[in-house]
Amino acid sequence: MKKFYVTNSIAYINAEPHIGYGQEILATDVVARYHRDVLKDDTFFLTGADEHGFSVQMNAVKAKMEPKKFVDKLIEKYLDLKVQLNLTYDYFIRTTSEEHKKNAREIWSKALENGYIYKKFYSGVYCVGCEMMKNKSELVNERCPNHPNLIPEIVEEENWFFKLAAFQEKLEKLYKDNPTFVQPDFRFNEVKSLLKSGLEDVSISRPKEKLNWGIEVPNDPMHVMYVWFDALTNYLYPKKYWPADLHIIGKDILRFHAALWPAMLMAAGYENDQLPKKIYVHGFISVDGQKMSKTLGNVVKASDMIERYGKEATRYLLLKELSFDKDGDFSWERMTQTYNADLANDLGNLLQRTLTMINKYRVNIKPKGDYEDIELVGIVNMAIEEMDFVLALTKINAIVQWLNKLIENNKPWDLAEKNPKKCAEILNIIHNYMRVISKCLIPFMPETSKEINRQLESLEPKPLFLRIGGKG
Repeated sequence: MKKFYVTNSIAYINAEPHIGYGQEILATDVVARYHRDVLKDDTFFLTGADEHGFSVQMNAVKAKMEPKKFVDKLIEKYLDLKVQLNLTYDYFIRTTSEEHKKNAREIWSKALENGYIYKKFYSGVYCVGCEMMKNKSELVNERCPNHPNLIPEIVEEENWFFKLAAFQEKLEKLYKDNPTFVQPDFRFNEVKSLLKSGLEDVSISRPKEKLNWGIEVPNDPMHVMYVWFDALTNYLYPKKYWPADLHIIGKDILRFHAALWPAMLMAAGYENDQLPKKIYVHGFISVDGQKMSKTLGNVVKASDMIERYGKEATRYLLLKELSFDKDGDFSWERMTQTYNADLANDLGNLLQRTLTMINKYRVNIKPKGDYEDIELVGIVNMAIEEMDFVLALTKINAIVQWLNKLIENNKPWDLAEKNPKKCAEILNIIHNYMRVISKCLIPFMPETSKEINRQLESLEPKPLFLRIGGKG
């Protein structure tokens, strides 16, 4: 049995999960379900929480709580999503756990032993929101463009550094030898441009007097690890499955995963065949054309969508109505329109009216044995492999619409008297196609898929999705 190991980026625990995180973990779940349930691969799906860092420490202080109690409280919102969104991850790793700390210290110690970690005094600009140092060229009006409401911190201190620059040529070779290492291609070009400008060594620790919420540096108890050097090692947890076949991440953390992470592994002695195989990068989600922001009050929590549409419909809407490879824009109005059109009207109505007619006209259903070979299955599978969820779900919806038109054009209610053989033929075609649609929906809407199959077998129609009134 072929191994397949997929991860999404561990969530930074400083606020409740929003729809951007929801879309990412749903996409990862779809990929995991496809490999596990469709391809029958030995699949491992890892997710988790990034709980250390200056931002968490600051938010804990604001909340007048100890950092551990602060993250323990928030973590429940992320753990709840497993049931709320019907996720199938195999393990949820926390960076405060002992198994994670062991991996982080091991990578640090090996990199230090191999001569890739050293100590020096330096000064620079640090963005708390990104948890990273920024070059002046990256700032806009002396602010980080990703966190314009935060004043960057001026840092002057003695820290431990990682010799990232030493891996310039090795990373260039890695990229050349693995032309699909980062997808989509335009994201890969961003990383290659980063290398062209030349890599610089990076600070990988903070003094405890400045930051005490983190993993203690193995060889220096007065320092804690830089949150990224700590967090990236989470992926090593299931060593049985390493290396990862696919990391799914957001565009803002690409440089860490495509440059720092493989360099860390190489520094610790990992060979090229022990490095991650592919990184897929998704865009951001805006709301009505504006970036989600606590200040603007437009942050849409994943729980908000689940409460309104239910978990199955939320899975569908986040992956069909919002681009994954590029930035997407969310609106309640469009989500409700799509819910009613695609799910309540097209899919739900198709199943109910088909089964009602089969019963009413006493049609003998003859399942077609080779239905799995229908072109739709191949298209949907290919789209999942290419992370094009919009294409997969749009194609499924197009077949549903075509089947509804087949009913309207052939009017089985008229054929039942005039040409019962033709009536039975039309309803058998639709019944068989619904089995194909159910199969294609397994990774996306697993409970809906099961319910469609149940109704197709029992011939007992029941509404799949109830219409929602209003625009949003």
